[in-house]
Amino acid sequence: MKGGYKMEKPYLKIFSSKTEFIVFLTILITGSVIGLITYV
Repeated sequence: MKGGYKMEKPYLKIFSSKTEFIVFLTILITGSVIGLITYV
């Protein structure tokens, strides 16, 4: 349990909530898709 807690701590520092992480992923994926479409 302690190992899992230690692994989760850095994520909590970068993302204050799961919602922020999901938004970050969505923006990243959307940006990549738009970049590919623009490139092609």
